[in-house]
Amino acid sequence: MMEIEAFPNYTQLKPRLPALVWWIFRGLTLLLTLFVIYLLFVRPDTGLVVFWKILIPLLPLSFAVIPGVWRNICPMALLNQLPRTLGFSRANTLSDFLRKAALYISVISFIVFVFFRHPVLNHDGFIVGLILLLALVLAFVGGVFLRDEVAGVARFVLLLLCKKLTDMPR
Repeated sequence: MMEIEAFPNYTQLKPRLPALVWWIFRGLTLLLTLFVIYLLFVRPDTGLVVFWKILIPLLPLSFAVIPGVWRNICPMALLNQLPRTLGFSRANTLSDFLRKAALYISVISFIVFVFFRHPVLNHDGFIVGLILLLALVLAFVGGVFLRDEVAGVARFVLLLLCKKLTDMPR
């Protein structure tokens, strides 16, 4: 009798959509992100409402309801993978120090963001826009200079822990 895996790894799943459709979704997600950054800079009150009251509540919901979709359309992942996809990544290896420090960097960053959310980030669209723009730029720079398996954005965000848990053999 064939055993059916309840929660297969994403590499074990058959693609349900053609690659071109995913590229279109990625492009649209990147455009939406850039539009939100634009709003945060030009119309900060509107940008903050869109970011904190619409996007931030929708992202965890999408992780729970349609897992795997964000992995395919994340704008940071797109920018990180573009250099490899287009063939101009230098493919260097991340230093042992940074590889070991990555989780600490992500946890400390998360704590700092939580600490500053109420006094600063809830009220200053420019700072939030700058943080988002910096995250996109760092994702792209990581893709230009680092090898694919170490350049992943997940290494420096808390999603790395979730990814490792979901990719573990059962």
